Amino acid sequence: MNERQVSRHIMGTSAEALLLAADEAGGQLLPSAFEAAVGDEREGHAAAAALRELSLAEGEPSAVAEVTLTYIGKKVAAVSRKSRTNGLARMEAVQRGLLEWLEDAGHPADVSVYLRDERATAFGVPFTKTEVDQATAYLVEQGLMKVLGSNASWALRPELTPRGRNALHSDGTVQDYAEGSGGDTTVNDQRYSWSVSGGTVTGVQQGGSHNTQHVALHLTHDERTQVLQVVDKALSGLPAADDVRPLRQALESIRDDAETGAAPKPRLLERARDALVMATATEGGRSVIEWLGQLVTSLSG
Repeated sequence: MNERQVSRHIMGTSAEALLLAADEAGGQLLPSAFEAAVGDEREGHAAAAALRELSLAEGEPSAVAEVTLTYIGKKVAAVSRKSRTNGLARMEAVQRGLLEWLEDAGHPADVSVYLRDERATAFGVPFTKTEVDQATAYLVEQGLMKVLGSNASWALRPELTPRGRNALHSDGTVQDYAEGSGGDTTVNDQRYSWSVSGGTVTGVQQGGSHNTQHVALHLTHDERTQVLQVVDKALSGLPAADDVRPLRQALESIRDDAETGAAPKPRLLERARDALVMATATEGGRSVIEWLGQLVTSLSG
């Protein structure tokens, strides 16, 4: 697993809490601070063992000692902190918080009521109107909540659906539940297969009525995993050169949005095609054309 996959694996666990506490303390945390970090001393020692098992901290998993983060542990801590600020963990907190509020609130007048709730916060930062708007749109689209309509600013009479209640009490993230159980909506888009030879990229449009194909609006869990793996391989294959910096930034943006679900699948496909064109224009970019071709193909399905 890479740093992002490990961060996702421990997201919301005591291991993540201990990891971040150790990182904030300069990379080392004494056992006397475990209870303050995770709420229970015994749980703190279990979390420390988990960090050692994942090679995020030094020592044997069974050791009872301070937590000293490895180089990888510090990198995972940075990813986890970013996720809490503007990533998957933050998005999960807003979505789950909204569903929990609806379960308790019943039938509020509109979604703006949630922002006035003291629980509308995570990681020390209150939720914003934009975050709640985005969460509302996603949850309604996925059938996890419903609304009667909207005024100029807010969705009216929000209500938790039975599917939303199941998502709230399921294992994993809300997004995992929503997108792992089918029911994707579709939009029309063109599908391409890609041939890569000698730095030349050729797009061939496949058949279908009026040259359109159905593309799922959101990535499934398996598709997201595949996209992230391909993007990480492309990024690792890019040389450290100034001429590929825009391409690197484009790929990092695709990776972030694929991981968090911030962009629909057709938009990711469009950006992947743009990245493929960018790659053909630079000597360094041509080294990863094959990976970008695979990325386009995976998003075209």
